[in-house]
Amino acid sequence: MAARFVHLTDTWLKKATATDGPAIKDTKQGHLVCRISPKGKKSWALAGKFHDQHISIKLGDFQQAPGKPSTPVEMSTEMARDAAKLALEKIKSPAHHQKKAPTLGEAFDLHCQVNPASNTPGTLADHQARFDTYVRPFKVEVDGLSIPLGDVPLTRIEGFHLDDLRTHVHEAVRAKKVKKAQDQHQAAMKKWKAATAPHSGRKHFPKPILTDVPDEAGARSANQALTRLTTVFKFAIRRKLVPADWQRPTSINRIQEPGQDDTNHLRLDQAPAFYAAVEALRNRSGYKVENNDAIADCILACLWTGGRKGNVMAMEWEHLDLDSTDPAWRIPRHLYKTRKKLKTGFKVIPLLPWMVQLLQRRQGCHPRWVFPLYQGNLKQGKTTAGDAHIKDFRKSLEWVKQQAGIEQRLTIHGLRHSLGTWMHQQGATMKVIAGQLGHDDLTSAQRYAHNEASHVRSAASMAVEASFTVVETAPGEVQASLPVDDWVLILQLLQGHQVASRLAAATGIKALE
Repeated sequence: MAARFVHLTDTWLKKATATDGPAIKDTKQGHLVCRISPKGKKSWALAGKFHDQHISIKLGDFQQAPGKPSTPVEMSTEMARDAAKLALEKIKSPAHHQKKAPTLGEAFDLHCQVNPASNTPGTLADHQARFDTYVRPFKVEVDGLSIPLGDVPLTRIEGFHLDDLRTHVHEAVRAKKVKKAQDQHQAAMKKWKAATAPHSGRKHFPKPILTDVPDEAGARSANQALTRLTTVFKFAIRRKLVPADWQRPTSINRIQEPGQDDTNHLRLDQAPAFYAAVEALRNRSGYKVENNDAIADCILACLWTGGRKGNVMAMEWEHLDLDSTDPAWRIPRHLYKTRKKLKTGFKVIPLLPWMVQLLQRRQGCHPRWVFPLYQGNLKQGKTTAGDAHIKDFRKSLEWVKQQAGIEQRLTIHGLRHSLGTWMHQQGATMKVIAGQLGHDDLTSAQRYAHNEASHVRSAASMAVEASFTVVETAPGEVQASLPVDDWVLILQLLQGHQVASRLAAATGIKALE
């Protein structure tokens, strides 16, 4: 609703209500606005467009409560006009137009307000609690002064601040865990002493042992804090809250979390056991068999297409072309993550023969979704494919990892990394890998993926073929067993590459001229 123009007076405003308009502009003083809330609160603001920027500055309150004869006026109309004049003079001064970078705390709060749907309420609350507890009050030295990190402008935050912050969060969380373990130990000792007091002759009561806190405790919280700050920095760049030449600070090293490493991909020598575990997942008890089967196929689809997990789980039949000589998965532009870089209406992901067979087997399971989520009671034999698709299968992937004896880090997104790693191990160029995985960082890689789909599919097929037949030769080394014709094709693809001569010597195939 457009603002209403009125010659404002105290008498008129006392009688005004929310029905008179949420924003009422003064005809005497330009840009002076009186805003009336639905509950009747009235406040003054200077609002309008100044030097191609929309500015809204609160000047004060006219009345805190709904307009009653006894309600006092805090800022009269004349006082509001004088305040508006002073604010306009500040806006017109050159110093005001020098855009100041927000502080880290302001940027974080703005990011949480603008993007509330990016996380669930619980996750967002965890991020805010972690920021307010560990990041905002963390003292750093800027221009010889020790100030909280939350009050430091983004342009003054440096890399060493983040490294110091990472160590601070790590140690603080670990200290909290140690304190909690000590309190539990003392409480258990008091309970034990109270139980043994009436029976002093008994000496076999178990004495509680203090739980050891590993050195890695707090590593996850420290890494999550830095990850959230990186998101805030990118948000500030995207919203132009910082100068165009600003280089966002980065942390040098992440703390190693217990039981995880930085590989996040399936090694070739682990592939046979992984495939066997996926097949065992189909008959796992305690869950709907149809969902087990759909999740198993979804895991293989993530691995064999290299697609992002959100796109794979929401795969639709109308986006698949299985009948042509070059089967492909065409992801619509509006569903693709890097859609701003796409020059066409869809992103093409070539489909491998194993993926085509998997999809053909699933035809008819649901009219829309390839991987539907089944609903109903399995014990009564009444299960039907619902209107939703699979949303998450992290627990199932963890079960598969446990069955396959995989101890390193392997996430759902790591399945996408696995295909790229296998292709690289088979000698595929970065352009070919980018074509299969759908990366759009390089324009040439995107064009190569569209125009040379058969080339991309060939290299990806050999990578998956190698995952079925792998033997371990030495620690850290694997050897793929492929037919001679496949090795000849690989040498053709790698013609002119330095690895071609080594492969030719290892396989005994004469190098191509």
